[in-house]
Amino acid sequence: MFILAFEILIIVLNLNNLWIRKILFKGVNFYLNKDILLHQ
Repeated sequence: MFILAFEILIIVLNLNNLWIRKILFKGVNFYLNKDILLHQ
C-alpha cells in the first residue's frame, strides 16, 4: 500500500517536475532568507 502510494507520488513528481521544482526553489529561498535575517 505504502509502496504503491510512493510509486504514484514519483509519477506525479515526474509529471509536475518543473512546477514542483519552482515551489521547492521558492520554499528553500524563503527559508534561507528567513535564516539570514534571523542571524543578522
